[in-house]
Amino acid sequence: MEKVCNDFPEDTVYVMSGIDPYYEKLGYVREGTIFVVEVS
Repeated sequence: MEKVCNDFPEDTVYVMSGIDPYYEKLGYVREGTIFVVEVS
């Protein structure tokens, strides 16, 4: 995810996953059934 965010810093990245607890643990924000990856 870090590479994707670095490669596309101006875009919003969304993740669809079957392992939601993993992305929740990383601090990604759930938006419906996907996670929004905030670029910092």
